[in-house]
Amino acid sequence: MTIVTGKIEPMGTMAAEHGLIEIDRVRKSFGAHAAIDDVSLALGEGHFVTLLGPSGCGKTTLLRMIGGLETPDSGSIRIAGTPVASFSPIDRPTRMVFQSYALFPHMTVEKNVAYGLQRRRMPDAEIKTKVAAQLEVVGLSEKAKSYPSELSGGQQQRVALARALVTKPRVLLLDEPLAALDLKLRQRMQAELKSLQRSAAITFVYVTHDQHEALGLSDRVVVMEKGRVAQRGTPAEIYHRPANRYVAEFVGDISVLDGTVRGTADGGARIETAAGLFMASGPAVRPGDKVHAIIRPESVRVASGDDGTGANRLRATVGSATFRGADMLVEFRGPADIRIQTSIASTAPEAAAITPGHTVTLELPATALWIIPADRNANASESSL
Repeated sequence: MTIVTGKIEPMGTMAAEHGLIEIDRVRKSFGAHAAIDDVSLALGEGHFVTLLGPSGCGKTTLLRMIGGLETPDSGSIRIAGTPVASFSPIDRPTRMVFQSYALFPHMTVEKNVAYGLQRRRMPDAEIKTKVAAQLEVVGLSEKAKSYPSELSGGQQQRVALARALVTKPRVLLLDEPLAALDLKLRQRMQAELKSLQRSAAITFVYVTHDQHEALGLSDRVVVMEKGRVAQRGTPAEIYHRPANRYVAEFVGDISVLDGTVRGTADGGARIETAAGLFMASGPAVRPGDKVHAIIRPESVRVASGDDGTGANRLRATVGSATFRGADMLVEFRGPADIRIQTSIASTAPEAAAITPGHTVTLELPATALWIIPADRNANASESSL
């Protein structure tokens, strides 16, 4: 395939209306495996967007197609309103940061950062000024003369970020850039990334399989499953209002009550389950519909009284308790062997009473018990962010 290079002009009217990055019915297969299956997606300018999903879901393939490192089998990708199929990676207004850092080992930090500017034949004095300013932004001014082998993993990753950002791209593509770092360094780098994105005011498209990382970093999340978009939205929408059971189970812990709708009222529904009748919130459903009613552990309450009767209450017995430092994750067994998880602060008075076999009353608030239709299709491939 011949690649025609060129320049992409500033965003026009179309991009302003539809998004900085527009992915239209894109497909990509490797042999018989469909890595990306008819995805349409618009990503807005200035957002921190995370592509989230398990290994093999297509998130990295989609990222690489945006950057020009993979070519779609069909469909189109536009950046700033311009189709980019004929543009090489270097001529797109994108830059990529890899998990492996991909620094030049024989170059100093400042020469690594200067590389992209030198490719553009920028005057030496201007390159020196820009490199110094970018190294100051990432806190590595004192390491300018060092080589990558002399840096820690976190410092190498900041050099990779500086090298990408110094060219002022419209879009920064990040392929699991923190996966090789230890937990504390990863958490510190997450905070630095978020701060960098805000100060640079450019679009970040970030790939990860870590739901905590996705929810903490992003202002928009795209959850992927088997090459398609399962749901897109804000972190709060993804977490509290999952579109289907796959999203609910992938993004955090849940408890599930399977049941049948027996009535609707005030934007909610009355669900008949093996543990009794429960009021729940969610999308419109009809009497007779089969549904999953899900709830997050932090929303389940241990009632102060022993009465298991009343709205959205049930008696349950402690099955197991896992100490996690600040809290405990407790699994209860209710009627018909229904499993309900709750998180209890380690210092809470009721924590001392949580022992296997202990029976309590649990409250499942209707506002936190979320309805997912049992037959809902996981695909939501045409979406805008």
